Amino acid sequence: MNNLTDILQLLSTLSVIIAFLFVGLYPYIQEHNKPLANKLDLWYQIAQVLVNNEATILFYAICKVSIGIRIFTHSFCLRNSRNLLL
Repeated sequence: MNNLTDILQLLSTLSVIIAFLFVGLYPYIQEHNKPLANKLDLWYQIAQVLVNNEATILFYAICKVSIGIRIFTHSFCLRNSRNLLL
Protein backbone atom coordinates (compact mmCIF):
# COMPACT_ATOMS: atom_id res chain seq x y z
CA MET A 1 0.00 0.00 0.00
CA ASN A 2 2.89 2.32 0.78
CA ASN A 3 4.36 1.73 -2.69
CA LEU A 4 1.06 2.66 -4.31
CA THR A 5 0.97 5.92 -2.35
CA ASP A 6 4.54 6.71 -3.39
CA ILE A 7 3.76 6.02 -7.03
CA LEU A 8 0.65 8.21 -6.93
CA GLN A 9 2.58 11.06 -5.31
CA LEU A 10 5.29 10.74 -7.93
CA LEU A 11 2.75 10.81 -10.76
CA SER A 12 1.05 13.82 -9.20
CA THR A 13 4.33 15.69 -8.95
CA LEU A 14 5.30 14.82 -12.51
CA SER A 15 1.93 15.93 -13.88
CA VAL A 16 2.28 19.31 -12.15
CA ILE A 17 5.83 19.77 -13.51
CA ILE A 18 4.67 18.88 -17.02
CA ALA A 19 1.73 21.28 -16.65
CA PHE A 20 4.06 24.12 -15.63
CA LEU A 21 6.29 23.41 -18.64
CA PHE A 22 3.34 23.19 -20.99
CA VAL A 23 1.82 26.45 -19.78
CA GLY A 24 5.19 28.09 -20.31
CA LEU A 25 5.70 26.66 -23.81
CA TYR A 26 2.16 27.10 -25.14
CA PRO A 27 2.51 30.80 -26.08
CA TYR A 28 5.59 29.93 -28.15
CA ILE A 29 3.73 27.09 -29.87
CA GLN A 30 0.76 29.38 -30.45
CA GLU A 31 2.97 31.99 -32.08
CA HIS A 32 4.96 29.65 -34.29
CA ASN A 33 2.53 26.82 -35.10
CA LYS A 34 -1.14 27.84 -35.01
CA PRO A 35 -2.62 24.49 -36.16
CA LEU A 36 -0.75 22.59 -33.45
CA ALA A 37 -1.75 25.18 -30.86
CA ASN A 38 -5.40 24.76 -31.83
CA LYS A 39 -5.11 21.00 -31.31
CA LEU A 40 -3.43 21.47 -27.93
CA ASP A 41 -5.89 24.07 -26.65
CA LEU A 42 -7.82 21.64 -24.44
CA TRP A 43 -4.57 20.33 -22.90
CA TYR A 44 -3.50 23.93 -22.29
CA GLN A 45 -6.70 24.69 -20.39
CA ILE A 46 -6.25 21.55 -18.25
CA ALA A 47 -2.63 22.50 -17.55
CA GLN A 48 -3.70 26.02 -16.55
CA VAL A 49 -6.14 24.58 -14.00
CA LEU A 50 -3.40 22.40 -12.51
CA VAL A 51 -0.96 25.31 -12.34
CA ASN A 52 -3.55 27.62 -10.77
CA ASN A 53 -4.46 25.00 -8.15
CA GLU A 54 -0.80 24.44 -7.27
CA ALA A 55 -0.18 28.18 -7.06
CA THR A 56 -3.15 28.57 -4.71
CA ILE A 57 -1.99 25.70 -2.50
CA LEU A 58 1.54 27.09 -2.42
CA PHE A 59 0.25 30.59 -1.58
CA TYR A 60 -1.80 29.28 1.36
CA ALA A 61 1.14 27.21 2.61
CA ILE A 62 3.41 30.25 2.51
CA CYS A 63 0.79 32.34 4.30
CA LYS A 64 0.41 29.69 7.01
CA VAL A 65 4.16 29.55 7.57
CA SER A 66 4.39 33.33 7.58
CA ILE A 67 1.59 33.64 10.14
CA GLY A 68 3.20 30.94 12.27
CA ILE A 69 6.52 32.78 12.22
CA ARG A 70 4.83 36.05 13.17
CA ILE A 71 3.01 34.42 16.08
CA PHE A 72 6.23 32.75 17.27
CA THR A 73 8.18 36.01 16.96
CA HIS A 74 5.48 37.95 18.78
CA SER A 75 5.31 35.45 21.65
CA PHE A 76 9.13 35.30 21.80
CA CYS A 77 9.32 39.10 22.06
CA LEU A 78 6.64 39.14 24.75
CA ARG A 79 8.51 36.54 26.81
CA ASN A 80 11.79 38.40 26.49
CA SER A 81 10.26 41.77 27.27
CA ARG A 82 8.82 40.33 30.51
CA ASN A 83 12.25 39.00 31.42
CA LEU A 84 13.77 42.40 30.80
CA LEU A 85 11.22 44.08 33.07
CA LEU A 86 11.92 41.71 35.93
